[in-house]
Amino acid sequence: MFAQTRRGWRLAAAVIGMSACLAAGAEEAFPARPITLVVPFGAGSAPDVQSRLIGQALGEQTGQTVIVQNRPGANSMIGTAYVANSVPADGYTILYATNSGISSARAMNKALNYDPIEDLKPVASLQETYFVLLARPDVAGRTFPGVVDAIRKNPDTFRIGGASVTMEVTNKLMQNAGELKHVYVPYKELSRMLMDLKGGVLEAGFSTIASALPLVQSGELVALATTSPERLAVLPGVPTMAETLPGVTLATWTGMFVPAATPPERAAVLTREIQRAVQRPEIQKLNRDGGRALTLSPEAFAAFIRADEPRWMEIFQAAGIEPQ
Repeated sequence: MFAQTRRGWRLAAAVIGMSACLAAGAEEAFPARPITLVVPFGAGSAPDVQSRLIGQALGEQTGQTVIVQNRPGANSMIGTAYVANSVPADGYTILYATNSGISSARAMNKALNYDPIEDLKPVASLQETYFVLLARPDVAGRTFPGVVDAIRKNPDTFRIGGASVTMEVTNKLMQNAGELKHVYVPYKELSRMLMDLKGGVLEAGFSTIASALPLVQSGELVALATTSPERLAVLPGVPTMAETLPGVTLATWTGMFVPAATPPERAAVLTREIQRAVQRPEIQKLNRDGGRALTLSPEAFAAFIRADEPRWMEIFQAAGIEPQ
């Protein structure tokens, strides 16, 4: 009887040990199935392009398919809320996010259905980006001071377009700093705004630098000024807005997130693989073209975001824009 009991204990111990090994092996194998990368912007946008490059690199590195899923709308808050509220916290759904859905979300929306700081965990910072004001080659002498003068002479007919709330904030900061009054035209899609700018519907328009570069390099549009604190190497000779209107600087950022309850070991794998991916030359070039790479550890990125939220509150208040 005692021998049989001992054999039973051994069998149970073996089963437990085998289960532990299998569990450890499964964890070591992460990821073991396809990953979904949620992009809260439309297909073909600058965030979509960046996400697809990173997704392709992740797929090659991990041996798993990375499916890019576009969920645009509400200044990126629809896709951000989806990941914060509606996906398993297992590491298999990653969110590409910008400040619009995270640190500036409460400044824009007073009725958020997710907590941008507590419901999501940063796994990798990607890029700090700036905007550029564009115009057609025949407008206002091809310079930012020329545009400022043209606005003052024709406030009721000078139209400037933008395709995000952050661009609207930039426009407000410019208006306040220069005591300018002109017509601001909001767009849902940047591509449509750029098309109207080229077609003469607008006199000028704000754009991400990555989307503007091909049009500037081809001569279709002129880069007048950037919102960066210093001149950018990718746009040689283009001044900052602050050189003409002191105080008009604005930077946005991008990064990767997972639901907050994602196991730390899986989040660490994603951090490692994303950091490897962004070292690829094509992604580094994209980061340089849009602004500069943002290389923070997940812990430093989380601290950066917490400090960034009150900064955006102040920026929106200074621009006179109330949360909706």
